[in-house]
Amino acid sequence: MNHPDNHADRHVWEFRWVRDLIVIAIIALILLAIYSARSVVAPALFGLVFAYVLNPIVTWIAKRDRISRAQATGALLFGLALIVVILGMLITPVLAGQIDRLFDNLQNYAQWTTDKFEKHAAPYLQQVTDRLEQSGQQPADGTNTPDTAQTADTSETANTADNPNLNSDSSSIADIAGTPSTTQPTTQPTTAEPTQALTKPIAKSAENIDLSTIGSVLLSTANHTISVIGAAVGTTTYIILFMVVAVFSFFFFSWKLDRIIAWCAGLIPRKNRKRTFEIIAMMDTTIAAFIRGRLIQSMAMGTVLSIGWGIVGVPYWLALGLLGGLLNLAPFLASLAWILAVILAVVDLLSTSGFEGWGHLMLWSILLPTLIYACGQFLDGWVIEPIVQGSATNLDPLTVLLAVLIGGSLAGMLGLILAIPLAACIKILAAELVLPTYRQWANRETAPE
Repeated sequence: MNHPDNHADRHVWEFRWVRDLIVIAIIALILLAIYSARSVVAPALFGLVFAYVLNPIVTWIAKRDRISRAQATGALLFGLALIVVILGMLITPVLAGQIDRLFDNLQNYAQWTTDKFEKHAAPYLQQVTDRLEQSGQQPADGTNTPDTAQTADTSETANTADNPNLNSDSSSIADIAGTPSTTQPTTQPTTAEPTQALTKPIAKSAENIDLSTIGSVLLSTANHTISVIGAAVGTTTYIILFMVVAVFSFFFFSWKLDRIIAWCAGLIPRKNRKRTFEIIAMMDTTIAAFIRGRLIQSMAMGTVLSIGWGIVGVPYWLALGLLGGLLNLAPFLASLAWILAVILAVVDLLSTSGFEGWGHLMLWSILLPTLIYACGQFLDGWVIEPIVQGSATNLDPLTVLLAVLIGGSLAGMLGLILAIPLAACIKILAAELVLPTYRQWANRETAPE
């Protein structure tokens, strides 16, 4: 009878640690492939995320109206498209007007900043530069360096005193050569001479211009124009394809979500299926609460900022409010919209409306926009988040901050959004699988014999 621990007749893949390494390697390769093709996978991933987030609504519509999931998904898409069209008709004219006004006023802002710099900062910098130059011209031993022109005049005077016949000799040499002496005053140039002095270099430069140079300049300009047009066309095409693929992916995943889940469940070993489903259920609760919560929080933040900043007179209130709502998908990023709103309010008041006193500036440009943003943050963090999310992620603020920074550095905006649910899932896996095994191993190794 063979001993159960005899490894002589076992293949390599029959060891559990080998199978675990193979699974980990396969998962790592899949993630690497997804990351390498993220520009193509991103719209499909967005469609999958929205299908997962809106799955309860699709299920509710299908059960209420007793229709298939495909029909429920189509009805939901039609409703969402109708809402987007209506909001677009109401918001787009105002948003476009604010963006156009912002681009028109950028030149005024730049001119105002330049004028203020030349009036206040430039003289001070010039004084500092002059002092540095004066201090750099003095020798290290503290002695004064004689002026070059004064030294030359002194030498010339000394030479004239030593040689009294020098001037007469110079005059005679000039007379013999037929050239005017340097001591004689020169005649003033006529009016035609400055004109010739200006036109001759221009004519000479025109003669030196080569046709090949003109051709190269025109060619480089044409290439730059074509590259800009190509980049704009490529970006527009990618956005359109992104939207089309995302909508198609949403429809497909929402329609087949139950079948996809059932198919994935069949890949789990039967003896581990119950425990796996328990862990997946905890991860599902965390991910669903976070993603749905962030969407609701973003819409609420965008609404509060847009309406509030519009009431207090913040310039470009709708564009800045929508930007704040979009940035609120990732924690801590909505503060960028607040900073931008305060800067634009201050610059717009000083450059276009004129300075009306520090009290008016502090009240309308700094205090009121900040108060509106504080109200939005209070509503977001103390009302909506506890109701929608609760303590689903169970992450401390430091972990949230580090996860957001790492996700943003690796995958941009998508990484900022998905960093926290991924970190929460990793924490669940570590708490349910890794730590118990490690504690069991540690207690077995340290137990007395």
